[in-house]
Amino acid sequence: MKGKLFLLSAVAGSLLYSGDRLYRFAAARDMKKITRKKKGGQSSRRELPEEWRQMREDGKEVMRSLPHEARCIISDDGLRLYGEYYRCAEPKRVVLCAHGYRGTAEGDFCDKIRFLRDAGCDLLLIHQRACGESEGDAITFGARESQDILKWLDTIETDLPVYLYGISLGATSVLLCADRTERIAGIIADCGFSSMHAILAYLGKRWMRLPAFPFLNILDGFCRVRAHFAMREADTADALRNTRIPVLFFHGTEDAFVPPENSRRSYELCGSAKKLVLTEKAGHNGSHLADPDKYEKEVLDFFAEYDSEGRNV
Repeated sequence: MKGKLFLLSAVAGSLLYSGDRLYRFAAARDMKKITRKKKGGQSSRRELPEEWRQMREDGKEVMRSLPHEARCIISDDGLRLYGEYYRCAEPKRVVLCAHGYRGTAEGDFCDKIRFLRDAGCDLLLIHQRACGESEGDAITFGARESQDILKWLDTIETDLPVYLYGISLGATSVLLCADRTERIAGIIADCGFSSMHAILAYLGKRWMRLPAFPFLNILDGFCRVRAHFAMREADTADALRNTRIPVLFFHGTEDAFVPPENSRRSYELCGSAKKLVLTEKAGHNGSHLADPDKYEKEVLDFFAEYDSEGRNV
């Protein structure tokens, strides 16, 4: 009897320890980054071609040189969240930009800033909760970030059409807003994941060789207790089925972090006007870098089609 109790205690302790480690790896702000290694000791991080790196560096210089207004809101759960508003000379629309997982607006939108401003976009670049200057101890994979975005929308006072534009986690976050507001003219979702469960099941298996069950069930418990959200809240399926807002999806065919099947699934579920653009030879958040002419044409065509429908909403 004592042996069985000891064994059960050991199993329970092991599962709790694993859940804590998973939570700290996936959601906690203070997670220590892990660099995976290939055989031979080389990093598995994909190196960008020199031309792409230069596009990003040029974009960062442009962003740093532009005047902007610092903005701040208080989230529904009391966090102070920050962002920057960039005005252009003759604005035709306002675009709220949401960066990706553990990322920054500068890092995720630097290569796109020039063409967006040239196209007449005022830009609100937000710092997602638990990232950058914004407060928060946990990343919630869109569950609370989508609520923050709706709060940011309330601060935009304009008669111009307003768009949501997200990269990776930012894409998932804006897609979760798709059935919660009629304020916006359209959504651009680049390399987003369809749900927290789907992306962590994939990454857990690929990086740690962990099965989804029971580890994601344990992680869900930690998310509920420590960050006050359930993993099912970070699933875009219902929002996409119920939305009437047009959506433009982008994804790179060689995205190993968020596989393109995520955008294919989201596209199939989406109940509104939609388009899916797959870019060959593009990795995560690499569609614009791999084929800027195609990417920019798709975005500008999207604006041209839906600007008029989004005015004075």
